[in-house]
Amino acid sequence: MNKTNTTLNAINDSVPILSSLLENLQGLFEVLKWLVGGLFGLYLIFMFLKWYEFRKIRQVLSELLTSVKSLEKRVGKIEKSMDKKK
Repeated sequence: MNKTNTTLNAINDSVPILSSLLENLQGLFEVLKWLVGGLFGLYLIFMFLKWYEFRKIRQVLSELLTSVKSLEKRVGKIEKSMDKKK
């Protein structure tokens, strides 16, 4: 019986901590529900995904541009060396 009382006391002592934590999480979920709710939330999600996709495409295009520029330099050097041989 003594073990049961100490276990119950430990549970009862943790209830205020858990309740405040749950209240904070509930508030966070309410804000998320408000932001993502309905068509406006879908619009925000799709806008974020589009922004992310454009950012990735821009990075790929930037890498492609630097590759093309380096290839142009190499081709220019090859053309100059071939002109000298003629």
